[in-house]
Amino acid sequence: MNFVGMIHPGIVGTAPSAELLAHWNEREGALAATKPDRSPPLSFPPLVKGALIGLAEGTSDAERIKKEAARSIPSREHGGNCDIKNLTRGSTIWLPVYVKGANISFGDIHFSQADGEIAVSLA
Repeated sequence: MNFVGMIHPGIVGTAPSAELLAHWNEREGALAATKPDRSPPLSFPPLVKGALIGLAEGTSDAERIKKEAARSIPSREHGGNCDIKNLTRGSTIWLPVYVKGANISFGDIHFSQADGEIAVSLA
């Protein structure tokens, strides 16, 4: 029996600049405000409660960061939640760079998850 395991990242992206992050928050906050009780939501603005901010936790900047931080559910101009099964060994992906060094990150590694996540539950 053969089993083809396709490993791919669910999230891959570069760090946004402060200006791009502010643009996202303005754009997504305005969209969410049009139908604040919609399920699923129209956008995913920052969520202070439960925010994971790593080494910034406990610093004087922690609350500001939580209020500005981008959520990882939507894909955006920098990459983000892509969950593309064909983005695997040998693939090439071109992502824009907004800050010196790019600060590229990969995460949410999947293994043979068919065609990807077809639904997101936020409950």
